[in-house]
Amino acid sequence: MIKTTIRQAARRVALLGMESVYRLSGATRRATAAPGATLLLIHNTPPGALDRLLKFVDSKPDKITDFTTAVRSSVEQAPARRMIALTFDDGFRSNMAAAEELSRRGVSACFYVPTGVIGLTQQGEVDSFFGRRQAEGVMTWDDLEHLVSLGHVVGSHGVHHRPLADAASQTDAEAEVKLSVQTLRERLGTCEHFAWPFGGLRHAPTSEVVRWCSEVGVVAASGVRGRNTDRTFNQTGYLLRDAVDLRWIGTDFRVFSAHRYLAEQR
Repeated sequence: MIKTTIRQAARRVALLGMESVYRLSGATRRATAAPGATLLLIHNTPPGALDRLLKFVDSKPDKITDFTTAVRSSVEQAPARRMIALTFDDGFRSNMAAAEELSRRGVSACFYVPTGVIGLTQQGEVDSFFGRRQAEGVMTWDDLEHLVSLGHVVGSHGVHHRPLADAASQTDAEAEVKLSVQTLRERLGTCEHFAWPFGGLRHAPTSEVVRWCSEVGVVAASGVRGRNTDRTFNQTGYLLRDAVDLRWIGTDFRVFSAHRYLAEQR
């Protein structure tokens, strides 16, 4: 616990230092004004965290947009303005409150869920599924249907929430993608997106994931913390998402945006 607190404090100090440098150099202003789509990756949204998320959303009415709009703009053409869309991973129960609040604001998000965890009712089962203790439970299939009825998008996050790179074989990794998509389509009638678990390039055979997704008509997505530097979707074949800490979402957004902007200018 102490080590975790120290790491978090160190990260916070580093972020604030980077934010100051980027702000003084003008990179933050240029980055947040430049046309493009930023997809933010969020996990749990308990009451305090949800309040910070909604404050961020309410502060950027000219930039927050629907997930589908941002994706279409990224895939089909370069966005004409800066857009921010929201995505949520893992299917945690607290995300339902976020979905309701965003719906009231006319904003739709994407919820990437591992199909194997949906509907588990015992916390021990949930903890075992993720391989570590979790702060809360998960959604039900009724919850996912409600998300769709609110206008949100439900995407796949695999079946078992394990790194695809650790699968016993390519066949097993492919099944994690295709079976999870198939399950969502059978239960919800739709599934057009897939984000591989853990989100980093080392966690999945990305070119194969893109191919598998293409074969079943879904769009692949990564999910890392502030290291997205590829220029466009069309160069990688998958959507780029930045994982943010809701305690510092504003700082994360500004620093990650500036980092990516400067990398793309080189």
